[in-house]
Amino acid sequence: MVWLKTFLARVGALFHKRRFDKELEEELGFHLEMEAGQNLRNGMSPTEAQRAARLSLGNPELVKEDCRDARNFAWLAAFLQDLRFATRMLRRNPGFTAVVALTLALGVGSVTTIFSAMNAALLQPLPFKDPDRLVWLRKFKLDQPEQWRHLTMSATLRWTEESQSFEGIAAAVGYSEDATISGEGQAESVALRQVSSGLFSLLGVEPQLGRTFLPEDVRNETGDVTMISHRLWLRRYGGDPEICGKTIRVNRNSQALTIIGVMPPDFWIFPWVDDVDLWFVQRLGSNKSRRFSSLARLKPGVHLSQAQAEAEIFAQQLAQEEGGDGEDWGVEARLLNEVFFPSGVRYSCWPSVR
Repeated sequence: MVWLKTFLARVGALFHKRRFDKELEEELGFHLEMEAGQNLRNGMSPTEAQRAARLSLGNPELVKEDCRDARNFAWLAAFLQDLRFATRMLRRNPGFTAVVALTLALGVGSVTTIFSAMNAALLQPLPFKDPDRLVWLRKFKLDQPEQWRHLTMSATLRWTEESQSFEGIAAAVGYSEDATISGEGQAESVALRQVSSGLFSLLGVEPQLGRTFLPEDVRNETGDVTMISHRLWLRRYGGDPEICGKTIRVNRNSQALTIIGVMPPDFWIFPWVDDVDLWFVQRLGSNKSRRFSSLARLKPGVHLSQAQAEAEIFAQQLAQEEGGDGEDWGVEARLLNEVFFPSGVRYSCWPSVR
């Protein structure tokens, strides 16, 4: 095709400058001779014919530049020229070149890391099943809505029994606890989080290996099973495919926990804390005065406004039970995505959480 041949010719001219300039010189000489010959035939003397031909063609160097711009990609030619110049300058100053290379490497690495984190946390949807139906339940101060607190376990239990808007409510400790694990290999310190048995099924998260918690896993107030992170599975157990069923001891009274599952890579419940390596199941009704993060899933077809109306009625009941202090607090149901990333920005700190 003609356009392809033209394109290739223009690209080739960038890398064969001498040959192109020689051809251009020959072509200009040919046009000059043709113009001078025509002038001779018109009755001019040889000297006048040559002079008139040169005046007709114009400044030879300007004509050459115009021809180069027409045949080449001018911007690309300029870029290649600047690149050659920069290469020569950097070659003359190796110390400066090393600093520039290191600065560029650090800059590119930092930008890549930041983008990867933002892409995972802000640009991608929450890594849960039907995240638009997941809701955060919490109390807030009526005269200062920015101050809020988790619901107590007893309040979460009651709402679970009475709710008409949610198909399930689960709870998790909003912060991780330090724990020392032992068993196979050396003892090491890891982060542990307590959750209710229905949390993972509520989020719709499937483990990479094994299974998640079931209600029957709880014995008395706590269970004797655990789930581990993908990184702990690789680091401590070398990615053992037979890890489920093995025992790990935790410094919680040297309790022996049976590993029942391995979570997927980069799994998190709360985006501001993503270093948890063990999940420990706790009975939802134990320690009823303790405050947990309460998560819920809207029933299909139920709008958030219906859940919020239910929350306001629930807040009135709590206020009657708690007396004067309870009257200062309301209860709200907010979409989980809006709580984690309000206006697309994650919370950087939680100073008012109690």
